[in-house]
Amino acid sequence: MTIKTSSLDIPFRICSWLCALVIIVLAVFQAIVAYNPVPVWDMQEGYLGFLEKLQNGDWGAWIAPHYEHRILLQRIIFWFDNYIFGGVSIFAIVANFICISCNVALLYLLAKRRNASSLPLALIICWCFLLVQGENITWAFQAQFHLAYLVPLAGLYLIAVERKDLNGLRCLGAVGAGLLSIGTMGNGILALPLYVAYAIVMRFPARLTSVFLGGLTLEVLFLLSNHSPGTAQLNLDLLTNLDTILLFLLRLLGSPFYHLLGSSDRFHQVEIIGLVYLLLLSTKTIQLLRQKSSTPVDWALATFAFYVALSYAGASVSRSNVGMALAVTTHYTTPSLLGWMALAILHFDCFQQQLSAAWRFIAFFVFSLVIVTYQYSALGYFSGPLFDWKVATLGLALGADDQVAQRRLAAPESYREIKRYSEPAYQSNFSYFQSIPFSGIREQLGQISAENKQPNLQGCSIAPFQMMTTTDPKFFRFSSFIELDAVRSNTYPDFVRILDEKNRQLGFALVQSGWRDRREITPVNGKYRFKVEGYVASSIGQHIDIVAEAGGKPVCNVSTEIPSQPMQLKIPFAYGSSGDLPIAQVSNVKDITGGDGLQTNLCSYGLQVLGTFGPDGDATKAALRFQLRSGQSFLYRSGPTAGNQRLSIVDGSQFLMPQALDWLEVTLDPSLYGNKDSIDVSVLDEGSGWGEWSAIAARVPVDQCRPPHKK
Repeated sequence: MTIKTSSLDIPFRICSWLCALVIIVLAVFQAIVAYNPVPVWDMQEGYLGFLEKLQNGDWGAWIAPHYEHRILLQRIIFWFDNYIFGGVSIFAIVANFICISCNVALLYLLAKRRNASSLPLALIICWCFLLVQGENITWAFQAQFHLAYLVPLAGLYLIAVERKDLNGLRCLGAVGAGLLSIGTMGNGILALPLYVAYAIVMRFPARLTSVFLGGLTLEVLFLLSNHSPGTAQLNLDLLTNLDTILLFLLRLLGSPFYHLLGSSDRFHQVEIIGLVYLLLLSTKTIQLLRQKSSTPVDWALATFAFYVALSYAGASVSRSNVGMALAVTTHYTTPSLLGWMALAILHFDCFQQQLSAAWRFIAFFVFSLVIVTYQYSALGYFSGPLFDWKVATLGLALGADDQVAQRRLAAPESYREIKRYSEPAYQSNFSYFQSIPFSGIREQLGQISAENKQPNLQGCSIAPFQMMTTTDPKFFRFSSFIELDAVRSNTYPDFVRILDEKNRQLGFALVQSGWRDRREITPVNGKYRFKVEGYVASSIGQHIDIVAEAGGKPVCNVSTEIPSQPMQLKIPFAYGSSGDLPIAQVSNVKDITGGDGLQTNLCSYGLQVLGTFGPDGDATKAALRFQLRSGQSFLYRSGPTAGNQRLSIVDGSQFLMPQALDWLEVTLDPSLYGNKDSIDVSVLDEGSGWGEWSAIAARVPVDQCRPPHKK
């Protein structure tokens, strides 16, 4: 079938390629501004743990399960990233773009093989590089989400040819792709069964069909001998939860449109779009079955769209019990994007026939306007989390067991495992730990600084230190600000050394002054103000020198005093359920109305939660007052935004409270009691912004304990 040319064809091509260029540029820009070199969350085990096992001679680590997945190809990327490209995740992020580009190329080649006037390459690029995929573009751990569809699609491309061009070499290549798919993600095991089904439907010769059956046999034998002990928890009560599973599946299939429509409560629209996906696939499959001679490319594209639906069906069974909102998170959208593109190629003929050139141009204009607008709106950089991750990594490099900071690097249920992976990584210079200043920084503690103190060339100044206790008694964490003249400064400090009076290095800190951070900072009175956060040894004296460096060269130094540390922290394991924690008791709970942000009820442990999260949510400012006896503790937690929560002693002393996303046991230093057996203390919450709440838990008589007020 030949489509008549139109005077709008050239403007259409120009506009489509301009749209593609804008989409790619914005995707690359987002990857740059969101770049994170720190191994966080699944990368702790999946990257650092893998490299450790490999160094210890465990070659089985290549194919060992990662939960229900086998991520052989992702691990190959990690190996290159660590040993060839410096371990800073740049290669792993570039791999995301390479995989997307390969998917685009395969889809376009299949479209061209199907029809010379096929879906334009520029439109495939626009769709496949959309930022609805979020972290699948910007995070170093996500190439597997692209590979799980790229490798099976490559196998289908090899065998989607006319019978005269089909041969054993192509079939062996497809079987190789099917076996390799096992090493992408858990759904990769579906590739070979679908290849077998494709061979049967397309009536391959028996000898070629037997090649695929042989490959499937090898897959079954491998899976039986290498079963995955970490399979996801399945939603096994299928009959009871069938409606939830089906809705989850529909949301997965429609997930890109959830973001394109505005990421609001448009779940019904998304579910309808997911249903449209299944209807389009079903009708096309029925149409192909009724045809006496179907083109191999059509069946290959339909098989791929079916592979996407089957993959999502498995995810629905295993993930729907976690929560329906999970279905529209960005890292689940990549398969849907590819599946919709396969369907678009299959139905493009109909689209061309039904619409005139003018209407096609109008449709493209609306489509490009929507996706370019979304792509621009999806740009964003949140400097706070990245800086927190770097500071937590600094603590790990120094050997500080700061569990409060470590919680930022992993899921809440697995943060205690972080040192298991980070310590060997530091010792072996794996990943980010081979970068400056982390490599070898622990060995510099206590050593005389090799740098002579330089004059304060850039006129920098340091704000008073805010000291925070860590769960490691050997270290304090501190935060401050460094100010620089915005006009005179031609370099910006990125690292700080803390020297004592003998010029020994007893602490280090990072400065939040990168180019991405400076985009968010407006000079005040002609000065930049950069956040400084790091660790000092608890043995340090009060008088210190702060040497700020830029690119390893000192740029200024300032002398200051370190305040004494008022409290010790540790992580409680049972919230006092055993009764052995010396938790303080409060006697009057009549005026308690607020709790913590999660509305925790600890009455069963004999603990009353008193918090500032109440009817007004985070906006409440309040003082939580109680009495502490010497040696007693109280439990404390805060929201995700900290800095305006302080501990006040009756004598007027005030100390900054740490961020505590889970409960911490807080014990005051005995020096604060003086000659008294007890003192009155207050936890002051002076923040009213999002996430600025705080709470304590203390003992009360069981009959007086009551749940916190529900917002």
